[in-house]
Amino acid sequence: MTYLALIIGSLLGGILRYVLSMTIPTPDSFPLGILMINLSGSLILGVFYGVADTRRIKPWLRVGFGAGVIGTFTTFSTF
Repeated sequence: MTYLALIIGSLLGGILRYVLSMTIPTPDSFPLGILMINLSGSLILGVFYGVADTRRIKPWLRVGFGAGVIGTFTTFSTF
């Protein structure tokens, strides 16, 4: 179940990153889209794991959302 959640989450995160990077403008060759995606992804990941510590969120959901969706949405997946 964990691998399936990771695969589905990665697919969703990649699609979301692509859509947002195409819709956010790039003024004067500054990568504003990448900056906004990485900052928002960091915030979402921090809030998610903060909430996950206080509530009983299943491990497969943590991996699917944390590493899958947010990992491919941001450039954390390169690390």
